[in-house]
Amino acid sequence: MMEQAQQLFDAGQWPEAEELYRKELARDPDSIEALFMLALVRQRLGAAAEALEMMHKVAQRDPENPNVLYTLGTMQASARELDDARESYLKAIQLDPFNIDAHNALAFVELAASNFSAAENAANMALAEDPKNAQAMVYLGSAKLEQGDTTKAISYFQEALKEAPEHQSARILLGRAFLVAGNHAFAEQCFKTILEQNPRVPQAWEFLGQAQAGAGQHVDASTSFRNALSLGVRKPSLLRALAEAERAAGNEDLAEEILQQAEDPKPDKAIAELARASAAIARGKPREALDLLQNYDGLQVDMLRASALEQMREFDAAIELVERHLDSDEVTDEVRLSYARVLAKVGREAEADTIVDEMMGREDPPLAARIFRGFQLCRAGDTDGIEMLQAVEQIEGLDEVELRRVRRILAATFDRLGQFDEAGQYFEKISGRVSGAFIVAGSVARENEDFLESEQRPAFAGRGATHELPEDPLFLLAWPGMGHE
Repeated sequence: MMEQAQQLFDAGQWPEAEELYRKELARDPDSIEALFMLALVRQRLGAAAEALEMMHKVAQRDPENPNVLYTLGTMQASARELDDARESYLKAIQLDPFNIDAHNALAFVELAASNFSAAENAANMALAEDPKNAQAMVYLGSAKLEQGDTTKAISYFQEALKEAPEHQSARILLGRAFLVAGNHAFAEQCFKTILEQNPRVPQAWEFLGQAQAGAGQHVDASTSFRNALSLGVRKPSLLRALAEAERAAGNEDLAEEILQQAEDPKPDKAIAELARASAAIARGKPREALDLLQNYDGLQVDMLRASALEQMREFDAAIELVERHLDSDEVTDEVRLSYARVLAKVGREAEADTIVDEMMGREDPPLAARIFRGFQLCRAGDTDGIEMLQAVEQIEGLDEVELRRVRRILAATFDRLGQFDEAGQYFEKISGRVSGAFIVAGSVARENEDFLESEQRPAFAGRGATHELPEDPLFLLAWPGMGHE
């Protein structure tokens, strides 16, 4: 059961993984591993307070496990309990002084608390263990930027990008450092590079608008600010920046209208309630979501309803809702893949395969379809799934979230096939630490004799948190120093 739950966890199927972990806890209430993983699942489903409470219980049962303490600290930091997070990270470092992730996490907390010298010290400790650690360089650059040393900040961010060219936060912060230094042309190039890879990064649009406004490109700045607004950023400072751009472009009346919105922003009730419903689903509260949606109709609303019904395991009702819209031009591949996933859950695998086969037969199959099919094949023990996901892994500019998901599936698949070295290599790519790399689904630690400590640590000792955590939306593209805290 635990292995199956891990596969679901790796594939991002949180509700299904939660069900199995709860069954395991019902069977064995003393299972620390199941409680640890359940806490991670609840965190990913948006139940942060519940997840934190569970992780406290894990830490009480296993107080000498540095990875548990590190994960506890990550959840505390997500809850803005910075003092408690600092204490947890320091305990983790005391138990494992070479824990790069904990040193980096401590640097993050110190940055969030505006303790810039302490943040530099923690980041330097991470670099002492790994001189090429890009995240530590980002934290050093953030500390320097907050202290007004843009020259050193730019240098650190550039070094981070040499080591990790795909590090989006480093590039955004580099652009911001150029903005502060008054180099609008270089800043503009940084943000355009990000948006070429992923045009749905609202912070990049906002900062691009600032760079364009600084360079006198007011029409372009207005377009960039509007793009940021269209992606959900609704804050007075952005509206004021848009108003100034319109005023500079000669649109005085429009600028005044926008300024009034900045002074009294009132989001449309329907938009607000749909956002609340989506958040309720993320928190695992489908009935609350359905109550919020009862007065609305349309494709987006029915997709939310279907997600809520799926959480309630009312699969037939969810399928019926989606089928109402399958002939609509508005239906996306993402909707069709969600439909295929639910079909598979009710035993209609042939229909699900037909949907995925159509996408895979295209000249350029959608990325989500390739990952979905790769996961299906891996779960069935078909090595073609491994080859498919390894090809996806090599796609240039692949979103970091998708890349981690692909690597988690590959790690779990290799482990299940008994290919422990390959599993360890993939888990190392996820976690960034060799000491935690050989523990995926439990069997690796037992099979690899090089890791003599394996009998002293539970099977999940290196599984949950990584240097890429926290994954809470609070932290995504919002490292201290970016102005979005």
